[in-house]
Amino acid sequence: MTRRQLSLRLLSITRRVLPPLAASIVARVVFLMIGVCLFALGGWAVASLAAGTSAWSIPIIIVCAVVLSLLKGGARYLEQFAGHFVAFHCLAMLRNYFYDQLEPQAPAGTDRLDSGDIMNRVTKDVDRVEVFFAHTLAPVTTAIIVPILTLVWMGTSVSWAVAAVLGPFLVVVGAIIPFLGRSPPSWVPSWSLLERSFRSWGRVRPPARPASCATPEARSPPMSPTRCRACARSWHLARRSDARPRWMTSRRA
Repeated sequence: MTRRQLSLRLLSITRRVLPPLAASIVARVVFLMIGVCLFALGGWAVASLAAGTSAWSIPIIIVCAVVLSLLKGGARYLEQFAGHFVAFHCLAMLRNYFYDQLEPQAPAGTDRLDSGDIMNRVTKDVDRVEVFFAHTLAPVTTAIIVPILTLVWMGTSVSWAVAAVLGPFLVVVGAIIPFLGRSPPSWVPSWSLLERSFRSWGRVRPPARPASCATPEARSPPMSPTRCRACARSWHLARRSDARPRWMTSRRA
């Protein structure tokens, strides 16, 4: 099951308690937009006061910054409250769904199951889904809405040329960089795969030796280029993996 299929499955099971999640998304949009306003207010205040063209005094600017900060904190609290409200109700629904799917299979389908494994699935496995509802849906949605609102506001109030300059950077940050952390295609070797290959390289079975290597003299460490290549490779593999092949351990035995 892919991530998209799993996400749709979770949303279909818990769709009855998802409407409050809209409040979390709206609160997060307000939270992020107020953060943008604070940066814009600070930059405008410094530039206008330095040029002597500011119509606001410093106390008024400080009051506006304090009010915006308080509103930002309230929006953040509302976002977290609504998101976790939905998340915990979804966890309860998923546990009920798990029990409803498991009960018709008893006792024939549950005799082979371990009670500890079932409890672990009901508690720990379901608890992991909380991150999806409380910390994934709202951030992903606002990652699309907030940049669009910012570009529209910048284009209408400042200049569309400035918005066009900022647009490509937002696309790179929001659409390209997140995909760089995803797992590569199956035809691209990953570093973990290469690391496992190098680690297991020293534990591979020694290659078959020809009949000429059956003498005890040929089993000693290869000190001369005239020795058999299979024996030389086996000896180096044993040195790298700190594990002696069978033909060396049988000699000591």
